[in-house]
Amino acid sequence: MDKEWIKSLQKKNRFVHYWTVDNPDDIKDIISLGADGIITNDPEKVHGILKSMGIR
Repeated sequence: MDKEWIKSLQKKNRFVHYWTVDNPDDIKDIISLGADGIITNDPEKVHGILKSMGIR
């Protein structure tokens, strides 16, 4: 999966979510790809990463 694939789905009004992502490097990669959502066992970790990336 790459940015172009995600954008092509979003142009078709599809949402792209990733499930059970707990690894910080994977979370950063998924955010950078432009995914619409991340399902995780550690929401505080995701929130911290979003904050450190200037997104939240």
